[in-house]
Amino acid sequence: MRIAYVAVNSKYIHTALASRYLKSYGEKYLKPETLLCEYTINSSPEDVLYDLYSQKADVYCFSLYIFNRVFALKIMSS
Repeated sequence: MRIAYVAVNSKYIHTALASRYLKSYGEKYLKPETLLCEYTINSSPEDVLYDLYSQKADVYCFSLYIFNRVFALKIMSS
């Protein structure tokens, strides 16, 4: 099983800690193949979708915050 942890940051210099914690926990206890996919809210939704589809993960876990909620929901509904 492949799990992709997706983070949408406000800038590239910011990191989403929630995705990193979940990835670390998954690697330790669940033993799946895990991926960390990071983007910014300035990324094109089409580019993000293309990249996520190319990962061919079985499960996509999004880290949501107030500032990236609309962008992430747009990606998830596509």
